Amino acid sequence: MKITIDRTRCMASGNCVLALPALFEQDEEGFVRLRDVDPASFSQEALEEAVKSCPTAAISFTPESGPA
Repeated sequence: MKITIDRTRCMASGNCVLALPALFEQDEEGFVRLRDVDPASFSQEALEEAVKSCPTAAISFTPESGPA
């Protein structure tokens, strides 16, 4: 699973932190950053909700592809 954060789009609303505080945190300026945890340990549903909660679409994720 790959999570991408576009810090140029982040407006520091904190919605992602409220949605999934174990994965996201805010830096000293209020902008989102990932905590040092494995994103794969969270459900896809929880990740989707956190991504949807971002008002500027600064966060995206790509789920792992299944076996070929």
